[in-house]
Amino acid sequence: EESALRAPEVWEACQDVVRHSVGLVASVAQLVRLVVGPAVLAGSRRLSRQPWPWIAAEVGAAVVVFVASRVRRWLRRSPTIKALVRKYRSLRGAYERKVAALRRSYANLLANVAHKSRLLAFFLPHVIFVAVVLTLRRLFPRSSRTLWSSPQLCAAILVVRLFGADAAAAAVESSSKSSSK
Repeated sequence: EESALRAPEVWEACQDVVRHSVGLVASVAQLVRLVVGPAVLAGSRRLSRQPWPWIAAEVGAAVVVFVASRVRRWLRRSPTIKALVRKYRSLRGAYERKVAALRRSYANLLANVAHKSRLLAFFLPHVIFVAVVLTLRRLFPRSSRTLWSSPQLCAAILVVRLFGADAAAAAVESSSKSSSK
C-alpha cells in the first residue's frame, strides 16, 4: 500500500532524470561540435603537412607501444610464464645460496690460513688467481691467448683482481687483529 503511494513520485523522478539526461546529452554533443571537432580538424591539417617519414614513424611508435602493452599484459596473465618465473626464482635462490656457501668457505679458508701465517694469507688470493689463470690458459689456449693479447683488458683484469685480493687480505688482517685481542 505504501509503495503504491510512492509510485507517482517515483515516476515523476524518473521523468525528471530522463528530461535532464536528454539536456545533458545535447550539451555534450554541442561541446563536442564546438571544441573537439575543430581540434580534430586542426590536428589532422597539421598532421597532413608533416613529411611522410614522420607520419610513418609516429604510427610505428604508436603500434610498438600498443603491441608492447599487449605483450606485457599477456606475460603477466600467462600461467606458463608465471611457472617459469617461479622456477627461475627458485633456481636463482639455490644459486645464491651456493655462492654464499662458497664465499663463506673461502673466508673460512683465509681465516684459517691467517691464523697460521699472515704472510701466506696475504698471498693466498694472488696464488689462487694465478692458478685459475694458468688452468684456464691450459684448458682454453686460443681464448686465453686472445684475452691476454689485449693490454688494456689484461691490465683492467689484473687491477680489479689485485684490489679485490688486497681487500680480502685487509679483511683477514683486521679479523685476525680483532680475534687476537
